[in-house]
Amino acid sequence: PSSAASDVYKRQDYVYATSPTRTKGWTCTGLGGFPYSLTVYDVGTDYLFSVPTKSDDAETTIDVVNACYGDDKISSIYSDGADQFVKLAKSRHAVHDTCTPGRKTNNAVIENMNGIVQRKTATVLVAAGAPVVLWPYATQCYANLRNFVISDDTGMSAYYRRWEEHFPGKIIPFGAGVFFKPAASRQEFYPPKMNPRLEFGIFLGYWMPPDQPWDGDYLLSLIHI
Repeated sequence: PSSAASDVYKRQDYVYATSPTRTKGWTCTGLGGFPYSLTVYDVGTDYLFSVPTKSDDAETTIDVVNACYGDDKISSIYSDGADQFVKLAKSRHAVHDTCTPGRKTNNAVIENMNGIVQRKTATVLVAAGAPVVLWPYATQCYANLRNFVISDDTGMSAYYRRWEEHFPGKIIPFGAGVFFKPAASRQEFYPPKMNPRLEFGIFLGYWMPPDQPWDGDYLLSLIHI
């Protein structure tokens, strides 16, 4: 794209956010003690965050958004008007626009996105044959894969729009069986010499550093056979 278009895509100046949704519909608190999920959608780049949280208070919401955006400028936030977003807007010195209280249809963009995230997370779990307790990993994996995939229409992805480079890693479905070489600090035992040097595990997603491009780390669960 031209430099002008690139600048438009790179801007992260209008953010939709929805109040953390308690995952009672999924019947359980997720692995790690996460009962909530916070959806944040960046209109400028089409970048999606789905972040498991242990609380729906203002401090947690501010910490999540700060981890997503760092020092990047957010000029406008649109939400359902919940108290945590009022405090978030003040902390980010952003204009805060809200929908009509009690009418979620006026917040259709993020409510629709929130519904998509919940349905896709459930689909990812079923497709992987994974227990529902793994939803904190599944929802983040879905959001990341959505950001990584290149659109046939534009030739770009949300990841490209944000970081101005295509995602350099492998696109792996959640729950896939993979062979991998564990980090030296994670090697828990020494296999017999004739064993393969690679370990077998389950793919759980991508480790995304706060407000930075992906740095090469995958989330994997080692399985001893």
